Amino acid sequence: MIICEHRFEEEDPRNLGFSMLEIDIYTSVKRDAYVLPHRLSLRKNISRGEFELYRFYFYTGQTSVQFRDKDLQRVLDRANAEAYTWSGIREQDKVCLHKGEQKDKLCPIEEELT
Repeated sequence: MIICEHRFEEEDPRNLGFSMLEIDIYTSVKRDAYVLPHRLSLRKNISRGEFELYRFYFYTGQTSVQFRDKDLQRVLDRANAEAYTWSGIREQDKVCLHKGEQKDKLCPIEEELT
């Protein structure tokens, strides 16, 4: 999936300091001795100006930040690696380039006409 960093600018009124947009990277429902059922999601911590990967644990409702960085591509690289570990081969998430085939379908940046 292609993801535009500008889509994370709107603040969530029920979770101040964080983006309204959150994207689920994967959901793990199997339970084992090491990891409880959870989902890995991407959001922006607007207060810090950083993108975060965090786990939300279904049984407890707790969240745990796994990785954060100001660079969305670095966060997506970490998300891609973790998703591959959990689910095997999958399409790699990439940062929107705001034009052509490398543009997020919901990107708010208008392409310049040449």
